[in-house]
Amino acid sequence: MKKLGTTLLFCFSLLVSGQGLEGNFILSGFGGQFERYNDQFLSPNRYSGFSGSAVIGWHHLNEKWIDKLDFRGEGGWQNIEGISAANQTLSLVGRLHYSLAYQIYRRNGNRLFAGLQSANYFNFREHNQFQNSANVNTGFFSYGPSLSYIFSAPATWPSILPRFAWQSSAFIGLGSLLMRPAFTRAYREGLPAIIEHRFIGALQHWEFRHNLIYRLKNGNQIRLAYQWNYQASESPLSQALGSHTLELQLFFKL
Repeated sequence: MKKLGTTLLFCFSLLVSGQGLEGNFILSGFGGQFERYNDQFLSPNRYSGFSGSAVIGWHHLNEKWIDKLDFRGEGGWQNIEGISAANQTLSLVGRLHYSLAYQIYRRNGNRLFAGLQSANYFNFREHNQFQNSANVNTGFFSYGPSLSYIFSAPATWPSILPRFAWQSSAFIGLGSLLMRPAFTRAYREGLPAIIEHRFIGALQHWEFRHNLIYRLKNGNQIRLAYQWNYQASESPLSQALGSHTLELQLFFKL
């Protein structure tokens, strides 16, 4: 009986692992975010606060390639730090991500992909106590290299572990089309007054993602996803923003 139980467990693990992470998936998810930022156009102070997030997208993985397309919406309020004041900003954000990477290493459940990514960010802020500079629009439309790592537990691992997997990715923007208001003239013909291309150094755009994946028997996935973003640009009117996002995501296999 002991040998029979071990054999059945091994066969079940093979079945679960055989479904793998590969395929086409439609994803949706909801979560929360903590954001901290400083924008010299809006105020010399630093603001921070919590907001909500929602994501939809499409992911594909096969023997050699991984590509991901998703759109995330974020919204919430941030308060001024260090001062007991009612200063507050309403923030509405859209993030559009696309990446394509080729597998360069695979061994013992470890897979590494290298490729390119487009990371696009657009933000609208409104200050509750300002008139002149109450509204600010900022856009980072960036491109650069990306790395993706996947670990899938081997089928020979005991118990339920082969159902779990881990995925991480990193992006560093080499260049970006920056959209910002100018101090003397915020908008020109309905668009932010500053629209120019900048390379890394004069501008920073970084993104890191981590996913704990649980695979269901039908091929669908449940993911606990964490994302860290950082964007900064220099004068005129420098600004910097960092955010931490935690989401529960559902992947439906097509």
